[in-house]
Amino acid sequence: ADDVVGPEGMEKFCEDIGVEPENVVMLVLAWKLDAQNMGYFTLQEWLKGMTSLQCDTTEKLRNTLDYLRSFLNDSTNFKLIYRYAFDFARAEDGVSDCELLAGTLAEQEKRTSAA
Repeated sequence: ADDVVGPEGMEKFCEDIGVEPENVVMLVLAWKLDAQNMGYFTLQEWLKGMTSLQCDTTEKLRNTLDYLRSFLNDSTNFKLIYRYAFDFARAEDGVSDCELLAGTLAEQEKRTSAA
């Protein structure tokens, strides 16, 4: 469907904002957009999420990445994001991506709790 950005589009998008597709910030973004499928954003998810983030340009989104990463430093949001990733892993065949992200989150948690 034309109103869905899939894996190829996501790679291009990641390139545009200067992050690797497997970067944990992409998981936080998917969580903020309430994306229902890993590696895909629907037009509706995108528009609603970008509006809530007040991002209408690639540059504004690039400048929002640190804000998105900061959600991982808050234990309540961290748990919500971790749960979101876990649910993705159960619902999708993309378990390897989810395992990678879960590992990244676990590392983040170790760093956060050690600080």
